[in-house]
Amino acid sequence: MLRVLLLSLAISTTASVASQAEPFNIYMIVHRAGSGADDGFRDYLKANGVDATFVLRDMENDRSRLPGYIEEIKALKPDLVYTQTTSVTRAAVGRLTEADPDKHVLDIPIVFAMVSFPVRSQLAPENPDPDGPMISKRNLTGVRHVVSNPVRLNAMRAYMPFRKLGMLYDRSSGAQRRTEASMQALAEEVGLEFVSDSPTEPKVERDPAQIEPTLRRLKQEGVDFLYIPPSNFFGAHAELVTRIATELGLPTFCGVETLIRQHCMTGLVSPLYAVGQFAGFKAEQILTGGKDPGQIPIETLSRFSFVVNMKTAHKLKVYPPMEILRFAQFIKTGADS
Repeated sequence: MLRVLLLSLAISTTASVASQAEPFNIYMIVHRAGSGADDGFRDYLKANGVDATFVLRDMENDRSRLPGYIEEIKALKPDLVYTQTTSVTRAAVGRLTEADPDKHVLDIPIVFAMVSFPVRSQLAPENPDPDGPMISKRNLTGVRHVVSNPVRLNAMRAYMPFRKLGMLYDRSSGAQRRTEASMQALAEEVGLEFVSDSPTEPKVERDPAQIEPTLRRLKQEGVDFLYIPPSNFFGAHAELVTRIATELGLPTFCGVETLIRQHCMTGLVSPLYAVGQFAGFKAEQILTGGKDPGQIPIETLSRFSFVVNMKTAHKLKVYPPMEILRFAQFIKTGADS
């Protein structure tokens, strides 16, 4: 259903594609390959007749590569740049108060996918009208992929009753620290106990070897349900994080589809392929519609998927209630039976 809705968005712009003389050049920087968003982006453009060639750069979670990619973009001068995740996007355009034409790409349209909080990350200014659109007023637009924390907590409580909520987070990230504080406040507001722990520390190199002992500490704290938020660090070690949690008998609720397709039990997510398609639609508006990226709203999908990994649910013997069975998407991947 989401794919049909997204593909229908481009009907009004297809007439302009016919006049395209040469393929557009699109430079893509991805934090990690295989997210699904990148395929959705390319597939959308192809399906809607936007002829394009792609230069793909996979940073493989190595941020030291980003300055070299920025220099390559400046040399190649593509028609558009696609960025995946907050850290990649911030490296490309810089924070609002730090944008520097010598260090960042400020004269080429950039479309991002998988950025959680564009305003909080200082990629876009806050709109004084809380009901108004989020626009960057610079060479940037894109698609968010996150569900709000209150909606997530409600989804967890709909899946099963519990008293103590645990959270695994990346303390080295300012955004993750703010998310942890938000979840704690929400949990306490509805009368839940809250326990959080992190395998990382600010200004210290992140070590995946610390993931297992951190999860064991959360298990020892007696958490009933473990929330694992969207995180580049956890995404890079998705199999390890979710497998250890499942082996410890921890029911997990994850904030991104990549983790659920490993061993995470459930989550409410924006399908990443659809996120990429929506980003493709915004790229089409720029490339063939001549629109200013700084005036194209930064948006998230209007519908989310409640995904349940039945293989993990079966292993933990924690099954979704009948209410969720009526609308959830079920997958069987990751954990052994």
